Amino acid sequence: MGSETPFINANPGDQPERHAVRALLFNPQGELLLIQYRGNPDLHQMGRAPVLDPHWGTAGGGIDPGEDLHLALRREVEEEIGHKNISIGPEVWRRRAHMVMRGQPLRLDERYFIVTTPDTFIKDEARTAYERAYVLDTRWWAPSDIVKTPEIILPLFLRDHIAALAAGDYPATTLLFDET
Repeated sequence: MGSETPFINANPGDQPERHAVRALLFNPQGELLLIQYRGNPDLHQMGRAPVLDPHWGTAGGGIDPGEDLHLALRREVEEEIGHKNISIGPEVWRRRAHMVMRGQPLRLDERYFIVTTPDTFIKDEARTAYERAYVLDTRWWAPSDIVKTPEIILPLFLRDHIAALAAGDYPATTLLFDET
């Protein structure tokens, strides 16, 4: 992509921004990788209560200063599940939200990409201390199981779109989910 965006960018008179990338990571069986996180009272959308129950989400994280989007995505996938051999496809979603993270208000800008891997293993040796404190489980999910599970899966809009994405039906342009 070539686009470089800093992890935190102070905006005068405004909240800092956190730019992040997320992987909609599919294996050869068409399953999506989800990571289960412990509830975190220090991370929540502004105006909403923190999710204190365990919940599932996609692999990904913040973009380091000067880091390219695709490099950040590769780093995050390798760090969180040990996969180096991935193919990055199109950006399909962009989510914006006002968040509180570690007690600090910020504007979140997350970019979601289709990512595929020929592998199904999961290695967690490279996770950061922060990730180790909050990650409970990692597993591959069939799209039909994502749609019907009673478990919490974030972002909430993932359930509504996962079947189409798993079938290779990508939006013509990146869908914006503006939760600000």
